[in-house]
Amino acid sequence: MIKLQAPKNDFISQFETLNQAIAYARERVKTFPDPLDNIEIWKMRQGFDVVHYMNSSGRNWCIYNKGKKVATINKEKTHA
Repeated sequence: MIKLQAPKNDFISQFETLNQAIAYARERVKTFPDPLDNIEIWKMRQGFDVVHYMNSSGRNWCIYNKGKKVATINKEKTHA
């Protein structure tokens, strides 16, 4: 039987504030060829992480570490 280890608290998030994460995501989605591509912003214990919506391993990591999705960014608008 495989035992899961508890999440480590020493992980440092990509961004300290939500505004930094949104600014990065808005610039990043401009480079996507598909206008329907999204970036998700997750609130983590020590900041915010940005994950492409098709990156299931990134999303699963955020969920496993008790993250909460706070916004979705695409080329047309921000859903917060």
